[in-house]
Amino acid sequence: MERYKALERLKKGNDNFARGCSKHPLPDLNRLKQLEEEGQTGHAFATIITCSDSRVTPELIFDCGLGDLFVIRTAGNACFSKESLASIEYGITTVETPLLVVMGHGCCGAVITAMQHKQGADFSHLPAIHDLIGKLADDLPEAHDMSLENITAAIHSNIFRSIERIHDVLTCARKYEEEGRLLVLPAYYCISTGRVSWL
Repeated sequence: MERYKALERLKKGNDNFARGCSKHPLPDLNRLKQLEEEGQTGHAFATIITCSDSRVTPELIFDCGLGDLFVIRTAGNACFSKESLASIEYGITTVETPLLVVMGHGCCGAVITAMQHKQGADFSHLPAIHDLIGKLADDLPEAHDMSLENITAAIHSNIFRSIERIHDVLTCARKYEEEGRLLVLPAYYCISTGRVSWL
C-alpha cells in the first residue's frame, strides 16, 4: 500500500473509533489461515511505535484487524533498546510497511515519571525503571512545574526525540524516506477523546 493511502486508512480508522463506529474486523478461520500462509508482508500497512500503556491499543484506536499493523510497544514509546530498534527495522525492511508512526499519548506515566526524576525524585529502588526514565529525562526539556501544559510539551518532545533516534540509528529509515518508500510521522493520542493528532 502506498504511504499516503496507508495514512488515510489510519485516519479513517481513528475517526471510526473516536465516533464509536468501529468496524474492527474480526478474523474468521480463512483469514487466520491466509495470514499464516502469506505472512505479514503485503498485509501490514503501517509500523506503529507506541507506549505499553493498557489504554493505548493501536489496533483498536485505528479500527484495524489482525495482520494490519506491525506494532512495537515500549514504556514511553522509547526507542533505546536494540530489541525495539531491530523490531522497527524489521517492520520497515522485511514487512515492508510504507508508513512508520511514533505515537505518544496523554497522561504518559513514563514521561511524567521522567519529569519527576528530572526534578529530583529518586527511583533507584526500581533499577530497570530508573535506567529508562534517566534516559528519557536526559532528552526532555526543563519544566519548572508539573502543569498539564508542561507535561503535554514533554510528551510531544519525547515523540520527536524518538523519531530523531530512529533516524540516527536506522539508516534504512532515512534511505527509504529519501526514496519515497516510507513516510515517518509523529502522532499524539488523546485518551479522553479517542482522537489521534498528527503533529
